[in-house]
Amino acid sequence: MSTVRERRDDSIPRGQESNGGRPDGRRDAAIAQGVVTPGDPANRRASSVAPPADGASRIVSWDGRPLYGVSDGSIREADPSAAAGRGPLGALRRRLREKAWVYLGIYGRDLVSGLAVVDAGYLGTSFAYLFDRADRTLRGFEGQSPLAMAVRVDRHTAHGLVSWERGAERLVIESDDRVGQRRVHGRLPVGREELAIDLVIDDDLEAVVPLQVVRPRDKATQAWSFTHKAAGLPVRGTIVVRAAGGRRVRELTLDPSRDRVAIDFTAGYPAYDTTWEWASLAGFAADAAGTPVGLNLVTPIHHPVWNENAFWIDGRRVPVGVTRFDRPAEGASDQTWRIVTEDGRVDLVFRPEGERAETIDLKIVASRFRQPIGAFSGTLRDESGASWSIEGVPGVCEHHVARW
Repeated sequence: MSTVRERRDDSIPRGQESNGGRPDGRRDAAIAQGVVTPGDPANRRASSVAPPADGASRIVSWDGRPLYGVSDGSIREADPSAAAGRGPLGALRRRLREKAWVYLGIYGRDLVSGLAVVDAGYLGTSFAYLFDRADRTLRGFEGQSPLAMAVRVDRHTAHGLVSWERGAERLVIESDDRVGQRRVHGRLPVGREELAIDLVIDDDLEAVVPLQVVRPRDKATQAWSFTHKAAGLPVRGTIVVRAAGGRRVRELTLDPSRDRVAIDFTAGYPAYDTTWEWASLAGFAADAAGTPVGLNLVTPIHHPVWNENAFWIDGRRVPVGVTRFDRPAEGASDQTWRIVTEDGRVDLVFRPEGERAETIDLKIVASRFRQPIGAFSGTLRDESGASWSIEGVPGVCEHHVARW
């Protein structure tokens, strides 16, 4: 496991940054012995994953403050509810306002697929979609669970269980940082068909260094969140579409020589009203070596350094700054996007091949998003000036307006 290296909030006394602000530098024994799984209803099954290795980090100081900054290594306690000062309703308010999710973007030669489990406190959701790049068909599942009773999201970035389980519907992501893998199993209805997902993702935190950051989101409301992101992870396995009776309609095999994954684990207190643009890709550069690449970009960001913008070259994380998304007008779903960063390190064109879109308006809760699915071409340039061309690398863009 990699050594934890952190840049932390300047309000923490010097010398206490790397141990979560605790003066004597000792880890809490309870954290060192197991996985933190807050709010786990008794009817949710136990994870088969062994307890994580010792020596990891946390996102909240021992006196209840968010530890703003970027960290490497395995984050043992990614539980934002440990933060103090969340208002007069205390624990109840924190539980209802906290949001946590895991998203897997599976980007390949033949397919683009997205899998997610979301714990929004008062509501749990899950979605899974499969976009077949050969015939451009889109199949999708969506589920909602009041009070998130069908959802489990362990607050550990690379260890434990994330799941949606309701009746025969099942999507399970089991992560184990001892072996550097995430295993994904799913059986979900898509119309009259079933989506059967069986994948193994290699996620060694040293082979592909994740971006892990605690960042402010809104100064007026003191909103903040933690995220763990990585892109370009090898994947193998199958996604099968079955008709009623079990007949195989389509079987797609994933191979790490041509298919890659992006992961997003996020937990925290986002602003109640939020708007963002986002881009995610994973694949291979157009050089002779076929160098693995990945990318995660979002706007707006709320700190020049503590943000979630980066790309990956053969597992090496390259931070970038402010990103500009030039997206087409509503209704022009077949037109290209232009995505550039102000530091000149990213210059990409995104060409849609299909699109997911949805509008929900429940007054208190609302969501309106467009997520075109397609391929990126352009240039990535690191801090030394070295550059990599990419041509037709699969991924997604998104424009999202949320009240949650």
